[in-house]
Amino acid sequence: MNLDEIGPWSEIKLDILRDYAAPYSTILKRNGFHHGYIDAFSGPGLHVRKVGGEEILGSPLVALGVEPPFDEYHFIDLDGEKVDFLRGQVGNRPNVKFYKADSNQVMLESVLPRFSYAKRTRALCVLDPYALTLDWKVLCAAGSSRAVEVFINFPIHHMNRNCKQEDASRILPGELAVMDRFWGDRSWHATMFRPSAQTSLFGDEMKDKTENRDLVNAYCQRLKEVAGFGFVADPLAMRNSRNAIVYYLIFAGPNRTGWKIVQDIYRKYASG
Repeated sequence: MNLDEIGPWSEIKLDILRDYAAPYSTILKRNGFHHGYIDAFSGPGLHVRKVGGEEILGSPLVALGVEPPFDEYHFIDLDGEKVDFLRGQVGNRPNVKFYKADSNQVMLESVLPRFSYAKRTRALCVLDPYALTLDWKVLCAAGSSRAVEVFINFPIHHMNRNCKQEDASRILPGELAVMDRFWGDRSWHATMFRPSAQTSLFGDEMKDKTENRDLVNAYCQRLKEVAGFGFVADPLAMRNSRNAIVYYLIFAGPNRTGWKIVQDIYRKYASG
């Protein structure tokens, strides 16, 4: 199959996953927790570097290379060809499950119920959806479990391109529906057009039309207040070669230790 090309911002995301997954697995293993890794939009497991054409390990294969290993792995994708390709890369392993299905349904019905605070089972979950295909209900289930930590791709570029209309009736019905599902309700629309506190040299309020920091901050607040995550790291802006923000990488989890590790990792890449 044809592998997707990825830019430097995607490689940084993979480096962050690698930097965090190793201490996460070490801490949980040391403390006797059964822990899993979940990739809800796994893709084929391999990518191609946009500049140079070299093959790059995707997040499922990065996770499989982490030491100490996770106790179980769940790889989900609606695209059966991608799942089959990933299965070919991984081989038959009793602790790895593959799902050719809608990620939201599988997460809610089969995967997330495996992890809970009471059962001392924990999970690290990567939510890197295609556009706005992630359902807010998945975040609520993960947050209420008090057992799951998530990295979320917040696709601000897609939102600005497809949903940034002051009159909601001008947004295509399909885009409006998926944005509502991603956010959990329609409150995103008022937030997207909230005046910014930033001011120009002339003292006039001005708003960043591309970055929408207000919007990602509001989503992070919802992760705490609505989804029930105890800790949410400051979102990391992922920029392309033109310095435009493609998406924000958000981390949310139930404990301070993970939050602090991610904050330190994010600072390293934000200053790099």
